Amino acid sequence: MTENKTSAIKFYNEIVKPTVDDFLHERTSIRKGFLAAIVINHIKDYLYDNYGKKDIKTKINASLYAECPHLNTISDICNAAKHHVLSNKRSVIKSSEQVSQTNIPSLFEVPFGEGGFSEASEVFIVLDKTNENIHYYHLPTIVTSAVNFWETKLNQ
Repeated sequence: MTENKTSAIKFYNEIVKPTVDDFLHERTSIRKGFLAAIVINHIKDYLYDNYGKKDIKTKINASLYAECPHLNTISDICNAAKHHVLSNKRSVIKSSEQVSQTNIPSLFEVPFGEGGFSEASEVFIVLDKTNENIHYYHLPTIVTSAVNFWETKLNQ
């Protein structure tokens, strides 16, 4: 498995970084959140030669997900955007409908120390709702983590 950093860096600078910046400046946009996940997920297509071959893809993904677990969630979001429903049992996300601009309880609706300000209306991945508890991922945090990982990897 060889790396093609020139293509990956060009794709990152021209497509990924501006798309991610658009989302991080408008954290309430589901559309921009999906687009950020899609372009982040495809950096590996530009970086690794022969990425499309199944055995190579499996090996690369296992290594990348071990280094940055948020890349697995990014991959699920990307696939949910394309297919709507995911049937893979290992997927964290089962449907594109889980990516939403949900009103998570804000500062004045929950016990002290458990709420937030602007985060309450940003894009989240709702994992499950049980009783009155909502388990979720904050998409801007996942996107930022994934982008930081790729910036470091591409600059090594």
